[in-house]
Amino acid sequence: MDGEELDVKGAFSSLQSGRKKDTMDEKARPFPALGKGRILRQGVCFMARRTQAVIMQAFTDLLTRKPLDKITVKDIIEEADINRNTFYYYYENIPDLLDAYFTYELQKFSESTEKSDSFAREYNRACASLLENRRAIHHIYLSENRELISNYLKKASQLFVERFVREAAEPYHLSEAGIDYVMHLYAYSVLGVTMRWIQQDVPVDPNLPELLESTFHASVDGIIQDYIAFFEKHPTEQ
Repeated sequence: MDGEELDVKGAFSSLQSGRKKDTMDEKARPFPALGKGRILRQGVCFMARRTQAVIMQAFTDLLTRKPLDKITVKDIIEEADINRNTFYYYYENIPDLLDAYFTYELQKFSESTEKSDSFAREYNRACASLLENRRAIHHIYLSENRELISNYLKKASQLFVERFVREAAEPYHLSEAGIDYVMHLYAYSVLGVTMRWIQQDVPVDPNLPELLESTFHASVDGIIQDYIAFFEKHPTEQ
């Protein structure tokens, strides 16, 4: 393995499933499932990634059973059947582990965007991790670290909404400031709707993605036109 470095794309999926991934990459990249900005570089074997998989799976399993604030490092190492030093080799503490989870989910989402995906499909992908781990996510939301969920969803919403806003704005030659304004307007709308069902801990309306898509396409042209018209009347305020 000398001279080769781990490909981390898709590795978090392996963390959830426990599957090994044999692909190697020529360039080292940060491995977001690690805490404290650590990097897996040359000569790192599969055992390191497998250990992370065990830690993350143990953490996820615990989150389905108890609130985040009630989970301790002791709980995790007993559930994962590892020693304390092994946990702290990869993660500083539980918030660090949690941040690693959302960091990688965001990277995975940003790298897998397809031009052919619809607004509804992109929304589903942005929320996939939350939907697959509803009980765990609700326990995180009830903890002191709830802002991590909000931050993840905000960034994911901005990532996918920006693409559709740019496509809609292209015929209008909208400025970057205008694109940023419209993008944030929709991103925060999506965030608010999504946080509502997390807060209430209720099943997601299966029609929600299509409803959001319909609302976007029905309103985006009007919002762009209103933005342009406003600054045509108030050019010094832009």
